[in-house]
Amino acid sequence: MLRCGVAARRCESADDASSLVSVTTARAATSRLPTLLERLSRLSTARGFDAYRDVDWGDPELAIDPTDPRLVLVDDDPLATTAWYRSLDEVEQARIGLLRVAASFRTGWHFENLLQQGLLHRALHLPNEGPEFRYIHHELIEESQHTLMFEEFVRRTGLRVRGMPGWLRRFTETLIRLLSRHSPVVFFAMVLGGEEPLDLLQRRALASGRVHPLVERIMGIHVAEEARHISFARAAIEHEAERLHPARRRTVAFFTPLVLGIMVRLMLRPTHDLVEGGVPREVVRELYRSEPGRRHLVDAVARIRALMVDLDLVTPSARFMWRRFGLWD
Repeated sequence: MLRCGVAARRCESADDASSLVSVTTARAATSRLPTLLERLSRLSTARGFDAYRDVDWGDPELAIDPTDPRLVLVDDDPLATTAWYRSLDEVEQARIGLLRVAASFRTGWHFENLLQQGLLHRALHLPNEGPEFRYIHHELIEESQHTLMFEEFVRRTGLRVRGMPGWLRRFTETLIRLLSRHSPVVFFAMVLGGEEPLDLLQRRALASGRVHPLVERIMGIHVAEEARHISFARAAIEHEAERLHPARRRTVAFFTPLVLGIMVRLMLRPTHDLVEGGVPREVVRELYRSEPGRRHLVDAVARIRALMVDLDLVTPSARFMWRRFGLWD
């Protein structure tokens, strides 16, 4: 029953995602943004999840066994394509798979904490009767629920994973508040740089049909709600981009791929945790130099890149930065 419920929710989320993204086509966000925000708020109210009400943590079927073959990485995960990973026996593959999920969830909740700080700072300077003020607080509630799910999962694994490096968290805490107020296009590009790679990983894992039931439940909830968050970030970028001065547009265009290059790698490749967990450093180093790894990076930002092109936010110097960070197709 649980797995059927997850599948049903996931189907709803996929329909929501496609319809919401279609609402926010390029250069239409200024007039449609208030309508979109009202709709997102209604969906958050009607379909919101609770980390402890909607995940049965006491169900024996959801218990975590590090030798469970359902923890083996899906085939298109870049780490799963390496000769080193394929040489491991199934038990060790499952252990590394669990480590990868735990590291991803810890990094995810660190990112969501920083995102919440930026959104709170943005909301502080918005008119409280506006639709964006209301929707931002719906998203803050949902991100807090995601944090609770991610951290409860990590705690139950017993694994010691660090997530985002401490220096990067401290730097981003300062940067993200400034960007949310003074450079919202770059801020929301950073948001997408954290949300879309994780969303891609989780959608691919769910589509594989062979995921641990607890991981499936958490990912199913996360994907359903991230569809709304991604729609908001895209619409906000479109809305704010139309208001940019030409000189500011060039600056924003240049720095966007730089921010994305850092965020995407952080979300897809938790280097420290993998190495500490037994993955050879040279394997991690080569992970995104391989063809599957490079393709994974490009795919992770495909929708953001298309949005920036459509908004004329890819100048020659910006295109150089996209290529330099391996994000240009």
